[in-house]
Amino acid sequence: MVCLHFCLRFLHCRSTHNELEKNRRAHLRNCLEKLKDLVPLGGDSSRHTTLGLLNKAKHFIKVRGLDLVWIVNVTQANWLRLLRELKFSC
Repeated sequence: MVCLHFCLRFLHCRSTHNELEKNRRAHLRNCLEKLKDLVPLGGDSSRHTTLGLLNKAKHFIKVRGLDLVWIVNVTQANWLRLLRELKFSC
């Protein structure tokens, strides 16, 4: 009786674990598909590996981050220049 209860409980835990794992993999697959749409992959291959996709995304983010830093610096410099011009004109 105890053994049967233990076996049923184990099977229930196993099936719950399998269902959670299936959902986790589906969510990860969905996230990777969204990432493919955001990151320019280039035409070097029709099928990209997950590692390749993640490396290209990392590089893309790094380049975009540098672009954003440059934009902020230029904008800040322009604002400072405009403020100086305003001071001298008043």
